[in-house]
Amino acid sequence: MDGLILEPLKYYNSVARQKHESLIQEHFDSLVARSGINVEENKKTVAAYDNVQQHIDELNKIINRRRTCFGLLIALGIIGIVLFLVGINFLPGGEIRKGVMMLCIGIVAAVVGFVVAFVVVRPRIKAAKFKKAESMGESQKLYEQALGQMASLNALYDDTDTLKIIEKVMPEIKFDRAYSNEREEELREDFDYVSFTGNETSIINTLSGKIFGNPFIFERYLIHQMGTCTYHGTLVISWTERYRDSDGRMRTRVRTQTLHASVVKPKPYYSIKTHLGFGSVAAPDLTFTRGESDTDELSERQMQRRIRRGEKKLQEKARDALENGESFQEMANSEFDVLFDATDRDHEVQFRLMYTPLAQKNTLDLLRSKDGYGDDFNFYKLKRYNIIKSVHAQNWDMDISTSRYVTHSVELSRKKFLDFNATFFKSIFFDFAPLMAVPAYQDEPTYSLKDPKPYKSYYPPYEHESLANKIGESVFAHERSGTNAILKTSILEQNDGVDRVVVTAYSYATENRVDFVPVLGGDGDIHNVPVPWVEYIPVSKQSDMMVKALNHTSREFSHKSGGSMPENGAYFHGMLAYAPASKQAWEQINETFKKYI
Repeated sequence: MDGLILEPLKYYNSVARQKHESLIQEHFDSLVARSGINVEENKKTVAAYDNVQQHIDELNKIINRRRTCFGLLIALGIIGIVLFLVGINFLPGGEIRKGVMMLCIGIVAAVVGFVVAFVVVRPRIKAAKFKKAESMGESQKLYEQALGQMASLNALYDDTDTLKIIEKVMPEIKFDRAYSNEREEELREDFDYVSFTGNETSIINTLSGKIFGNPFIFERYLIHQMGTCTYHGTLVISWTERYRDSDGRMRTRVRTQTLHASVVKPKPYYSIKTHLGFGSVAAPDLTFTRGESDTDELSERQMQRRIRRGEKKLQEKARDALENGESFQEMANSEFDVLFDATDRDHEVQFRLMYTPLAQKNTLDLLRSKDGYGDDFNFYKLKRYNIIKSVHAQNWDMDISTSRYVTHSVELSRKKFLDFNATFFKSIFFDFAPLMAVPAYQDEPTYSLKDPKPYKSYYPPYEHESLANKIGESVFAHERSGTNAILKTSILEQNDGVDRVVVTAYSYATENRVDFVPVLGGDGDIHNVPVPWVEYIPVSKQSDMMVKALNHTSREFSHKSGGSMPENGAYFHGMLAYAPASKQAWEQINETFKKYI
């Protein structure tokens, strides 16, 4: 293990980032070499395509300008007709001079407007459209030519590339091909695994493995929460009232008023969350939480002010703890104690064994640095299980699908490949960084010898749910569903490496309703104000889904399948899943999977 890993920020800046950048560039260059594509020929084709596209953009601008001119000329012609008619009306009234002037101006405007519009501008619009159509045809041919030139390279991308490159940069990390029953059992039995999933959540994606011999799992999940929504409605009323004017006479007038009303009704809300879970036997009895802050955004003066205020709070908390027989004690390093802010810790000895002076320094470096993501992480230590929920991970593109690299241009593909992999590595590294900052977390655990448990299914529920979500909510949702669907799975039976799974989709049908809310109007009467709202009615549907691990990479699967896929199917994490339209016997199921093995 490289000693610099004990200083994660320094390790990233001086070693890991440059090594990763070098490896992804080398890997892309090796793919280009293996593909045998003619890079220079592709560049020329792409340059020609770009020039045609630029010409099309210019033609679009010309067409839009000429359409505007055509519209203005038509408007001028219409104005001319109006002036002509006004001039005719003036003649019988004796205003001959004015009428003749109007007639002349109207005739000229109408003739100029319509003649120029239809004789000059309209043909030019048609000519520009014709040129655009020719250019679009040429553009399509060049695009298909460039795509053909890239075909052999586009076929070489593999979904394992991203993870294999990271493993070369940091041999301490080993990724799983898929989340397995064995990994789940390890986390649950040996590391107090805390599940965030339940009836209100559905797993979208996972990424698991080991770092320093300790298991980890990134989880992305869809969450359903029931809340409320305030709906508003209005009603315009009017009435006649009598009043006395300034002269003392009685008069009547019409008054109007807009009445407002609102109702509060239940409404489901959905959000996507991502976090990293990490198992370690370091400080096995300790729990604490710390929340993200704006430490990295503070000036030095603001930082010192925060630390001074925090020191006073820590002293007060320590005095209260002493009086109440609690264990809390201040750290000697008050800067760390204030900025890390894990004051709900419940085991002072283990907290200090965990946060040695080096661990404190490393953590402060992360909190204050602008090189990574700064102080953007929430840290929950729950005995042997640790959760990192960072702000940046919520926007992290976790899907390592290679479709994003498939383009018509070698340079565009290169940019996409380099940018995605650099961002992917940075996001993962700085989720691990708060853990790597603690040297004790880099010790490999000692496992107790346990007999393996029999598993109810070949693959864990997390992978079942991920595959169901990959196939898509629309396949499983109730036909009346008008919202997102939470997909939950349960194993029905297993046979010859295949899990038959029941997918239950929980969602809501929507019905438009109207409540009438009584409101007192300015006329002294009560009026029922209509307030439209939406009623969300729970609905659910159950469907079968078949799952089998093929353990092909995405490139291998594409080659073996010939680009085909079972209807309502998905290939994800080396596993193939599909939702049959009707009940299938095991013979049919096995025949389906044989096509892709």
